[in-house]
Amino acid sequence: MKKFLAWLIDEEGPVVSLIQRHRLVFFILLCLIVTTFSFYFSFLIRFEFSNVMDDGKSWAAWFAKSLGLVVFLRAGFFMVFGLHRVTWRYASSVDAVRLWFSVVAGSLALVSALMFLWDGRFPRSIFIIEGIVIFLVMGAARFSFRIANDLQYGMGSGKRTRVIVVGAGSAGNLTIRAMLTRGLVDYWPVAIVDDDPFKRGTTIQGVPVLGPVANIGEIAAKHRAEAIVMALPTASTSKFYQVIRSCKKTGLPLKTTPDLAQILQSSNVVTRVTDFKLEDLLNRRPIRSDIPEIQQFLFQRIVMVTGAAGSIGSELCRQIAEQGTIIDSRISGDCIKDQSACD
Repeated sequence: MKKFLAWLIDEEGPVVSLIQRHRLVFFILLCLIVTTFSFYFSFLIRFEFSNVMDDGKSWAAWFAKSLGLVVFLRAGFFMVFGLHRVTWRYASSVDAVRLWFSVVAGSLALVSALMFLWDGRFPRSIFIIEGIVIFLVMGAARFSFRIANDLQYGMGSGKRTRVIVVGAGSAGNLTIRAMLTRGLVDYWPVAIVDDDPFKRGTTIQGVPVLGPVANIGEIAAKHRAEAIVMALPTASTSKFYQVIRSCKKTGLPLKTTPDLAQILQSSNVVTRVTDFKLEDLLNRRPIRSDIPEIQQFLFQRIVMVTGAAGSIGSELCRQIAEQGTIIDSRISGDCIKDQSACD
């Protein structure tokens, strides 16, 4: 099944490659098929699946004479609203709204045009039915591609690591979305924890939000979780530290996601999660001390560090010593008041 889906909808597969090379041709062909089906089906519904109208005459002549105009206007309005440029793999609610407006505009244009073609003598309810049918069929065609795409990568490849996601916000949603598509196929989200009481009992991408972070141990045991992914890029350091303490008690490996700004700036950065490091508690990028220019400047020099007994000074001594430097941390209070006393 997965191989068939890959052959059918994979971006590098033969079917998708062919469609991409001839996108407009396939779009027009789709409009022809969908519009013909929707227009024909609307006649069947309107006349209760009979081939005759209320006056006993067949509606086949009406259908044949109007079909060309219907296909032309439907395809034209779809293109005016830019639906031929939409990537089906990433169809969204915004595309559904555009589809709806194009259908409504097309229906109004069809009624106006057919008023002249048939001198007003035609069942206008057909175009209400036809508009609803074509919206549903076009929407189903677009979103079925996305569903098939999600299903393909949702199947995963081999064993997947069962994870609990910490955070039911934007970063958590994007992280889970990546796990259910091609981004993070090695991970399978089984639950979400969040301290917001209004989010509990809801679901994100079908994954349930079960409880506060304090209960993560019980939730992890119940769902046989194998790792924890923290999706809290905007949390304060104190909040993040509290979450880390709760997660550490489970004994599970801790993973973290990139900064939310990086997630929003790049569509590829969500394709990875990394092991948690102490540097992740900082709200800034760690400063590197192994830059070649610094190493060259400090090599075999005598450096005096003031305030070396403190936490910052002692860390400076440690990093400076790693550069092959001789450290003299002796300094009196007079040196601080008067630099000439140190000469």
